[in-house]
Amino acid sequence: MNTDLVAIGNWAVVNGAPCLDIARWDGAAWQALGTGLGSNVFSSGDRVTSVATLPNGDVLAAGDFDVAGGVPVHNVARWDGTAWHDFGSGTDDLVTSLVTTSSGAIALGGRFLTVDGQLSAFFARVEPACPGLAVRYGTSCFGAPDSLQIEDLAFVGGVMRSRVDGVAAGSLVLAVFGLTPAQVPLPSLLPQGTLGCVLLAMPDFVDLATTTGAAARAALAIPRVSALVGAVLYHQVLPVEPFAAGGFAVTGSNGQALVIGGLW
Repeated sequence: MNTDLVAIGNWAVVNGAPCLDIARWDGAAWQALGTGLGSNVFSSGDRVTSVATLPNGDVLAAGDFDVAGGVPVHNVARWDGTAWHDFGSGTDDLVTSLVTTSSGAIALGGRFLTVDGQLSAFFARVEPACPGLAVRYGTSCFGAPDSLQIEDLAFVGGVMRSRVDGVAAGSLVLAVFGLTPAQVPLPSLLPQGTLGCVLLAMPDFVDLATTTGAAARAALAIPRVSALVGAVLYHQVLPVEPFAAGGFAVTGSNGQALVIGGLW
């Protein structure tokens, strides 16, 4: 849901469209999430108690309801931006609290005794089908040895975000993404390559990072394709530093190997 606000409560209409108990504010207007959650507004048996965002941007809602956008569910449902989905077999009773983690794990608390058919009274932690993971490799030849850090892990349907620090003023920063790692000295590729700097990711896709001061941020949208779950994405940034007297030099950060995660 990016930076949109998701609200829960008791209502039947959102911005003129039928939508029970949940809505999204996009910065300009309220938007419906399908037809919402539950089947009756103000019903004692239909209530939404908690909502959280999954690492890929999907919204997870929990409470005491048996339908989400016309789909039968059991107290927990997931919105993927287009439609509602069940969450396995859900819980057998009310969920009062819900928390998600950056790796995709979910913690639930409530009055339930089972979660997705498994005995787990009152509290449960549910792991994703494939957790997202980032492992640093190689060493940066500018700034700190681990100048490139991952801010948001890679999940299908989500956006991977990274940050690099120690960039020289005025630099153009290239974000490199590849499906295979590399170990190629930059001077062997470019005469402007800095001695001791290494290309660590094959450049299957290259984009410009957004630079602010000595920091730069990169982002890559991961398609919602199940075949990508478990694949490894290699990432590095290459700052192009201009010289006052003319010309430029290319340096390289450490690499990050990211396992593309899959949720439910």
